[in-house]
Amino acid sequence: ETSTVDALEAMKSFSFASMKIPNPVDEPAEPNAKDAGKVLSAAQLYILDGELADAPSVEFWSSLTQGLPHDIRVGGPNDAAELVGELAAIVESRGKSTAAPPVFFVVDNLGRFRDLRKGDDDYNFSPDRSKAASPAKQFVQILKEGPSVGVHVLVWADTYNNASRWMTNQTMRELEMRVAFQMSATDSSHLIDSPVAGRLGQNRALLYLEETGTLEKFRPYGLPSAEWLATINGRFKSDEKEANNTASEIATIPDEDIEVCDDLSSWTVL
Repeated sequence: ETSTVDALEAMKSFSFASMKIPNPVDEPAEPNAKDAGKVLSAAQLYILDGELADAPSVEFWSSLTQGLPHDIRVGGPNDAAELVGELAAIVESRGKSTAAPPVFFVVDNLGRFRDLRKGDDDYNFSPDRSKAASPAKQFVQILKEGPSVGVHVLVWADTYNNASRWMTNQTMRELEMRVAFQMSATDSSHLIDSPVAGRLGQNRALLYLEETGTLEKFRPYGLPSAEWLATINGRFKSDEKEANNTASEIATIPDEDIEVCDDLSSWTVL
């Protein structure tokens, strides 16, 4: 076995100057603080606003374009085909990639968007492959394939009857999380596989998880106020500014010699 003296002699011949510390700038690119800051506001929102003109919240979705730093597109019933087409193209272009920023597609008041309503031949085999997919077919494609590539859908319908007229039962199963408010026991059974929503009172709702088949009762909450949105927007901007400042402070380790210690005999080697 090597004695302690021999080990110390071997250590004396070692020079730290011969070591080259890797420069992090030369390493393969990885997400840094600056990139993380950009991701905070990189998410996109596509919103189909079906609120009626006399609804109390008719201006809410439009106000988000000023209240949040995200890229937000808001359209009405006449814009459904265009926005759904863009989203279907995004889903197709992403393939199996999960690295792209998330996209959220909100459909408020599904019953007002006739372009998304299921048709008699939308889900049957058609020999005409050159025929462009209808907005309804593209909507189903987004529901089925979107979540795996970061495109998520939130749909609200005023009644289960309208939801079932626009979507097949199979399509509804693509909505893995469903919220039921007070409704008939029959509609409840169709929507969340249980008649329990027929016994709900006011200001109560049920969250149903398709994957586990579980139900959780909760108290619904109202729309956020302008003050709340302003606070959130300020936090986004503050976090992004802090991330950019952190990135600018990252220093490159200089490739210069480190002072060499010739005598290691007094060191404690663990």
